[in-house]
Amino acid sequence: MSGQRAPIPEEQKQLRDRLWQPQAEPEAGGRARRPFTARSRDVYAVVDDLDADLARLVVSVWPRLDGAGRLVYRLPAKAKGERTAWIEVLHALLPPEEHDSISPGGQPYELVLAAVRPSLQEAMNAARLGAGQPAPDRELRIGDVFRLRRIGSADPSTWEGVLDITSAAREAAKTALLAAIAPKAAAGELQEPEPGTASAPSPPRHGPAGTIAASSV
Repeated sequence: MSGQRAPIPEEQKQLRDRLWQPQAEPEAGGRARRPFTARSRDVYAVVDDLDADLARLVVSVWPRLDGAGRLVYRLPAKAKGERTAWIEVLHALLPPEEHDSISPGGQPYELVLAAVRPSLQEAMNAARLGAGQPAPDRELRIGDVFRLRRIGSADPSTWEGVLDITSAAREAAKTALLAAIAPKAAAGELQEPEPGTASAPSPPRHGPAGTIAASSV
């Protein structure tokens, strides 16, 4: 049938034991991006919704790559240290009555967190300024993505190792979109989508604000 795309080979769907390594946002003054090395215990956070007082974030394990180069938000079976670190994050962010829902394997691999918007804005401004990124005080937007090195509570002012990686996340979303449309896109058979058609990637299933999101597995 004309226009029909071949399915993605099964081997390309398998999870690689390789972390996604994005680039940071460009520095102020248009200088080249400064690379950073993602760690297996880093936390990935994306702004999912905004209102006047609250920001809804989807917080997840740091993504790995599947065989097609797409981001996958789960942990390999052998990632014992990463599971332990992620369980600590779940205990810090979930209310005590939900701790029994945490599996020994570290699931759920994502959760929805409601943060005070002004506090989040202040934390992100400070992070961008400290990293020398342009427009450090720009308003939060839905789809903004941040790396967190340590997140011990729901209060953004306590988070450590915050870095804005929105631009790199949007580029990863374009790659994922092309891979979904045509596995041969990497060979140059497809044109890239028009600007604005791909948003920053986020874990695929969300729950109500302040609750556990469905597992990504």
